[in-house]
Amino acid sequence: MSTIRVLASGIDTLHLFTTTLVRHKQVVALEAAKALAVQTVKNGTLPTETIAGHTLTVERHGARTAPLLLDSEHMAVRVNPYAAQNLPSVGVELRALYLWQRGAEEAARQAQAVADALTRPPLPGDELLRVSRIDLAVDFQGWLPTLEDEARFVTRAADRVPASDRIPTPAGSRRRSG
Repeated sequence: MSTIRVLASGIDTLHLFTTTLVRHKQVVALEAAKALAVQTVKNGTLPTETIAGHTLTVERHGARTAPLLLDSEHMAVRVNPYAAQNLPSVGVELRALYLWQRGAEEAARQAQAVADALTRPPLPGDELLRVSRIDLAVDFQGWLPTLEDEARFVTRAADRVPASDRIPTPAGSRRRSG
């Protein structure tokens, strides 16, 4: 009987949001930066904004749920100043690198500081950032999943071939070994 040994575990990605209205001053600045980003040659340097001590690149495109997208290696910030009532106006995705470096509580405090800098001052009853999604990670030794185990995994992946069954092809794509 093998012993399963957990090597590391924790939060891999944390998605937070608020419905608090975005400050008009921030909307004007971010829309101007996005317009500049759109004019930037494809491989040119995109504009940045420093918000609550975090330097974020203003992307040429928005996200599915927001017209403004700010990005760094630590977080992605989606800003929708035109969100309908009770829908997210600001969403922050905290990435694994930052979560593992700072810890979830400190990373969430930093996300709150970014959201606070973007949104109007909170009114009584306004909530802090809320969690919309959390992805967990665990690295372990001593267990090889069976087909029965794999059927219980929840995933959106179209390809469920274990990494151990893949071999690289010359073009860098992956294919199943046979």
